[in-house]
Amino acid sequence: MVLVAHGWVAVMGGPVRSRIASESPEQSGVCKSFCRNKGHGFITPHDGGKDIFVHISDIEGEFVPKEGDVVSFRTCPLPPKNVEKQAVMVVIQEMKGAHERWWDSSST
Repeated sequence: MVLVAHGWVAVMGGPVRSRIASESPEQSGVCKSFCRNKGHGFITPHDGGKDIFVHISDIEGEFVPKEGDVVSFRTCPLPPKNVEKQAVMVVIQEMKGAHERWWDSSST
């Protein structure tokens, strides 16, 4: 399936998006917030930039991120306007406290 909107091309999750992400520099930051029920949150980059949106589908690994976790990530433009950026290829590098796995029942 191919979707074309606002100049953005995605093929089922997208080779285009993957290419853009792989070409962006790896960054690090701290999970500012993440709501498992809503499926998104924000990362504060270590470089002092603006907080970056992260979607549940862009988190790699088996654990749900929590406030204070140190993460690594890359960025892609956030559709539809492609003005803001979103974090992709997000990996928890340092966990703060106990963590739920994705398949555990949500307590929040």
